[in-house]
Amino acid sequence: MAKKFEKSNPMGNYIPTKKEYEAFSWCINNGVKIYPSAYSSDSNNKLWYLNIEINKQVRKSPKTYGSIEIWKKLYELYKFYYDKNRIQDGK
Repeated sequence: MAKKFEKSNPMGNYIPTKKEYEAFSWCINNGVKIYPSAYSSDSNNKLWYLNIEINKQVRKSPKTYGSIEIWKKLYELYKFYYDKNRIQDGK
């Protein structure tokens, strides 16, 4: 019998809160994209950078993040840009 293949997510699993998802949606709809890129593919300790793309300009985070931590930081940054731009819009 063949061994069952289970897919694993090297970045771990994270479920965003309603507010985090709202910030994510706003950012995507307004040209702010934040996404991970791999730094290390060591099977025991995967590390990731975050890329922030605004108006086709991409900046890479100076710090790397591990699994789960990457998701928390990603949504923290989405919330930062959401809050910053909503305040400037007077909303």
